[in-house]
Amino acid sequence: MESVKHLVKQRETMLENSRKTLEDIFNTSYTDRTKILTERNDGFRIFQRTYGESYETIRKYAYNLNLKFRELRNCYIGISIDNSPEWIDIFWAILASGNKPYLINHRYPKELTNKIISRLDIKFNLGKKDMGYDGTLISINDLMEECPANYSFSWADEIAISTSATTLNEKIVFYSGKELSSQILNYDHVYKQNKLIAHRYEGNVKMLMFLPLYHVFGLMASFLWFTFFSCTMVFLRDYSAKIILKTIKKHHVTHIFAVPLFWQTIEKEVWKQIDKRSPKTRKTVEKTLQYASKKQKHGYNIQFCRRLFKQITNSLFGPTVRFCISGGSFIKEDTLRLINALGYYLVNGYGMTEIGITSVTLSLPFESRVKTSIGKPFPSVEYVIEEDGELVVKGSSVAHKIMINGETFLTNGIFKTNDIVKYENDTYFIVGRKDDLFISDNGENVSPDDIEKLIDVDCEKISILNHDNKLTGIFQISRYISKHGLEKLKKQINESFGKLDSSLRPSQYFFTYDPLMRPTEIKVSRKGVNRRIQEGSIELIAPSELSFNEINDVNVEILSKVIELMSDVSGKKDIDMNAHFMLDLGCTSLDFYTLVYSINATFGVDFKFDNDESAYTALGIAKRVEDLL
Repeated sequence: MESVKHLVKQRETMLENSRKTLEDIFNTSYTDRTKILTERNDGFRIFQRTYGESYETIRKYAYNLNLKFRELRNCYIGISIDNSPEWIDIFWAILASGNKPYLINHRYPKELTNKIISRLDIKFNLGKKDMGYDGTLISINDLMEECPANYSFSWADEIAISTSATTLNEKIVFYSGKELSSQILNYDHVYKQNKLIAHRYEGNVKMLMFLPLYHVFGLMASFLWFTFFSCTMVFLRDYSAKIILKTIKKHHVTHIFAVPLFWQTIEKEVWKQIDKRSPKTRKTVEKTLQYASKKQKHGYNIQFCRRLFKQITNSLFGPTVRFCISGGSFIKEDTLRLINALGYYLVNGYGMTEIGITSVTLSLPFESRVKTSIGKPFPSVEYVIEEDGELVVKGSSVAHKIMINGETFLTNGIFKTNDIVKYENDTYFIVGRKDDLFISDNGENVSPDDIEKLIDVDCEKISILNHDNKLTGIFQISRYISKHGLEKLKKQINESFGKLDSSLRPSQYFFTYDPLMRPTEIKVSRKGVNRRIQEGSIELIAPSELSFNEINDVNVEILSKVIELMSDVSGKKDIDMNAHFMLDLGCTSLDFYTLVYSINATFGVDFKFDNDESAYTALGIAKRVEDLL
């Protein structure tokens, strides 16, 4: 078997000695076409595709695009498909046909996507089915005519990707092969610092394709980094917690890169399973976790700890997972501490759409990797902290061009992130966003991020921000929250506020039924929340003014079945019909995703898991199901 060290050196030498275009990245990635590129399953069988099979499909797509759409040259084409093996083929085929892919963010509002499509003058989108975007759909089924043996690619060298749209501005970021090559070549540095990133299981490295490929984290870290070294991408049938865990074990996944929500859900699942037993069991587990942390003090004994918690790890990812990264927003230290103690190496990383992935914690010692550091910058960039604390990123992997609402800016390899950063103990930590800082009564700059980290409450979303010149807490709750759930939440808020230093304590708080986070976002934007409060699309309700929705006359059979499904997912018996799925039963948003799949399969309805008005009690869900039926 070829050694990892030799493979890394060979591939990086090939790219270093090339023009560093997207064509060169592709040719290097597809050097060994016998390797398995993608895996997926239908619940029973595993379907594999080699790099060679993908290569031939890419040739067909590119050839037929050139043959049937002769007007398409150096044009942008939208990728109108979700995460799937076909996405990879479409991405490369658009480039190989001499055109440039725009990575459509399917969480964007259609109106915003169509504005971007118009801005980029996109006439065609390539995919499997019409997803409602402007422009003509080119179906991949119409591009399967055989390709002549002498057909050669005609490459473009630019891609366009959108930000997570916290402001809903038209923001488009442009990368060339040169910048993407610089990001890929950082891998050698990562490998030298921490060889765990290349650890195999039974000779394979398999990446779980949890992150969307239209997001820079998924595109860069999951896809381009790992296909460059002939690794395997494992795709999910759906994103329910049950399917995710089954897929990881069924395919022997070795690498998982995901947002903090994923890891915090895993943390809650672990404690939920432990708490089903007895208080004595929890105390035993807590002591064993402390022991495991000490055993990993210098970074060793990771697999020993996984075996130590075999009963827990078997119910999670199993024994194959080797390296995990969290990124996209803040992750709690408690989450890092638990998952690392269980024997799954999990670290925090940093990046943005405009700069790519620029650092990750690579420490082996246990305490270093659980302190929420973002690590030190990769060789392709440098970090500069300005006098006000803002991080500026400079380097060859920064996107060369950004377009905001039609106005184009050349970066010249420099980007001001708006993130406040501190450098401490030879590493970097994110403090908060520059435009979120609040001046307290004693004149100190206060970061709402620091306060949010200290507030431990069970609600859907939370935002600490400056509202009417007062430090304010906003708590998003369900319209169907039970009276018991609300009283429990109020108690948690008061207890959390009481533990805060007086300079950090919000002077007021409100509830809201309206979503604090847009579907396009992966974290709450305070600027966006304040703007929507001003516009009236987020209504603030004082704790004393909150009222309850009473739902009557629900079909008893539907209600009984919903309670049964909630019991299956939550693992709890004797569920009250007014118990809140998250606040009262302690379930997570991924658990709710699983519940929604069960409801839709059972009743044959289309209950939306991301519906702003979704019910979270058995009574509310039953009413919604009855309405849909």
